Amino acid sequence: MVAVVIGTVDAFYLPATGSMPRRLVGKEQLPLALAMQQAGSQIVSLLGAPVGAVLVAAAGLTGAAAADAVTFAIVLVVLVRVRPAFDVERSPREEGLLAAVAGAWG
Repeated sequence: MVAVVIGTVDAFYLPATGSMPRRLVGKEQLPLALAMQQAGSQIVSLLGAPVGAVLVAAAGLTGAAAADAVTFAIVLVVLVRVRPAFDVERSPREEGLLAAVAGAWG
């Protein structure tokens, strides 16, 4: 069940993170924005587990969960406040996503 939840979250998260730099910066700044996104992702992957271990050791599991909830709340506020600065041209679609999925299964 946990794998289903993680897979569902990733199915929405990964495409969204891939499209946001293009919506937040202009074409001339896009390579830098993508490089910074990748570097940030690598740093978080490298330091996340040790920082989490220190947090659990210092504050216990309850404290770590509370800190995690606070960071999620901060991210939620940022997501609500951020508005794309640039419109991205969408590729033409003849049918919606759900119709395409239903057609693939049917």
